[in-house]
Amino acid sequence: MEIIIIPNPTMTALSAVPFLVTVVALYFILFKPLLAYIDARAEAAESGKREAAGLDAQVSTRTAELEARLATVRAEVTELRATRRAAAIHAAQAQVSAARHAADARVKDAVAQLDAERGAAKADLAVQARSLATQVAGQVLGRPVAAG
Repeated sequence: MEIIIIPNPTMTALSAVPFLVTVVALYFILFKPLLAYIDARAEAAESGKREAAGLDAQVSTRTAELEARLATVRAEVTELRATRRAAAIHAAQAQVSAARHAADARVKDAVAQLDAERGAAKADLAVQARSLATQVAGQVLGRPVAAG
């Protein structure tokens, strides 16, 4: 004898109703708001990524502009520095040249003055030598000697 258990369809249907009501209630109370929140959060993340990409592009563009301006300014500064250095070297060379010319003029004046003093001293020594020779000759001879 076999016993076959056949479920009562009415009881099964009545048992399924609370389960279905619970699933529908959970969908509207819990799952639908949770899915909406997850979608909103994903959209906010995507929006943030797009905004970050846009800002990154702006920063890259601005950085390139600033680098170009910096290169231009560096070139100008290098050129200005070279110009100022050349002007300073030229001024220093002019001062050195003027100082050399002044020193050469002083040396020439000093040499001319020494030559003049040497000539005067030579003439004075010649006169003194003659006078001294006359005196020595007069003393050696014992009589006055005329310079001639």
